[in-house]
Amino acid sequence: MLRATCILTTLLVAALFGCNKLIKVNPDTDSAPDQAAAVIRSRFPAASDLAFNTLVKGRTWDASFQVSNSRYRSVVDRTSILTTSRSGNESLHDSLVTLTNNLFMRWGTISNIREVLPDNGTGAIKSSYLADYAWKGNLWTLKITFAEQGSPFYHTVTMIPRIDLEYVTADLESLPAKAQEVLKEKGQWSGVVRVRIDHTGKRTYLTPFYRFDDDGVPFFTGLNNVVNYASMAEISPGIHDYFKHTSGFSELSFSSGTRFDDGSCAGYSLYLANDNEKVSEMFHFIFSGSGYIVTESYTASVKP
Repeated sequence: MLRATCILTTLLVAALFGCNKLIKVNPDTDSAPDQAAAVIRSRFPAASDLAFNTLVKGRTWDASFQVSNSRYRSVVDRTSILTTSRSGNESLHDSLVTLTNNLFMRWGTISNIREVLPDNGTGAIKSSYLADYAWKGNLWTLKITFAEQGSPFYHTVTMIPRIDLEYVTADLESLPAKAQEVLKEKGQWSGVVRVRIDHTGKRTYLTPFYRFDDDGVPFFTGLNNVVNYASMAEISPGIHDYFKHTSGFSELSFSSGTRFDDGSCAGYSLYLANDNEKVSEMFHFIFSGSGYIVTESYTASVKP
């Protein structure tokens, strides 16, 4: 019986992928997710050595595969590719070092550069880049989009806590039940959510006005700012304590601060900024209602 099952599985794989080797199958069913494979093949007909891991059972998969000499990674659902990245862009290393060394978050260590291909469901019309970044003893991910020389647009740089994968989906049911409940109750489902997955598999869900943790519990909302602060001195003492023990932010000035509370989550949002003729940069800090740091991120627009 076991031998017959193995033969049947082998025939199924061969029929689905031809001569291309399947190196991992979908753990939900112990067979290849044929709809997801077909989606990849529609865009990358030469894809080989496909490997699938389930992200949302029966709905979304993380797929890696080979095309020529490059390794690709896509997130796919049953009908479309949600994002695709390609490894092996280390030739950009020196350009990224030059770019970041002129910013507030300078002198970090860049590695694992990969290209995010355009047309990935976000409306992007050109490639952007992701890179691992070690800075001030912490691990981050850089997201970079280069502007053309002489164009009216700026390079953009975002730095977020280290992630392994990011994609955008319109599938509300792929969110945890608690997040679905909050979005429906507040009338804030916009039809799109950004999903970030770290190296441990934990996820963060970002919608236009909410952020949710791995369990779907909201930890930030851009709605219901019950207090707006005019200066750093007005903010909770616990937040001051964080900056007392975290050096290096003296180059940035207070931009804005709020306390948010909509009944589903409460806390503080703080922006520190630096603007000059060459760069506009901002650090965003989110604190819990008790004044503990929850997460932080950085964005910059840089004149080419």
